[in-house]
Amino acid sequence: MQDSEEKRGKTVDYSKLGSFTDEEVELFNDFLRYLREKKGCEGVPISIFKDNNLAPLEAVVKYLREEKNMSYKDIGESLNKNPGPLGVTYRKAKLKVPDRLNVSGDVSVPVEILRTNKSVFAAIVKYLKDNRNMGFAKIAELMCRNYRTIWTVYNRK
Repeated sequence: MQDSEEKRGKTVDYSKLGSFTDEEVELFNDFLRYLREKKGCEGVPISIFKDNNLAPLEAVVKYLREEKNMSYKDIGESLNKNPGPLGVTYRKAKLKVPDRLNVSGDVSVPVEILRTNKSVFAAIVKYLKDNRNMGFAKIAELMCRNYRTIWTVYNRK
């Protein structure tokens, strides 16, 4: 257990935990891992995709960088992507839209859904359709995209 923590650069002094069982210590470690993954980011508002010319990944990276003050490394861990190209993605997004994104919407998607092999756009469409029971027309309106584009992305295998 301690070896896995040391490999990640984090050393944990288990002597301070007292006389906890191995199961309790493992549960504590799981909780710490959960907190590290969350990094204070509950979800990404859908409003960031509206009324701008950013690609979905650009919008997500710009949002996480500017609104959540996440480092490229943290964004990379959250999205399961290499942090180097995310820096380039952010700089391109900043050139396209120098102002802050609109974060006033009440619909959001959890960051965890973006950790797939699918595109950010496809993951968001699938989540909104399957988990939020939204129709294609509503998703198209929220993401400022054509209805047929949403349908195509959702039905792609």
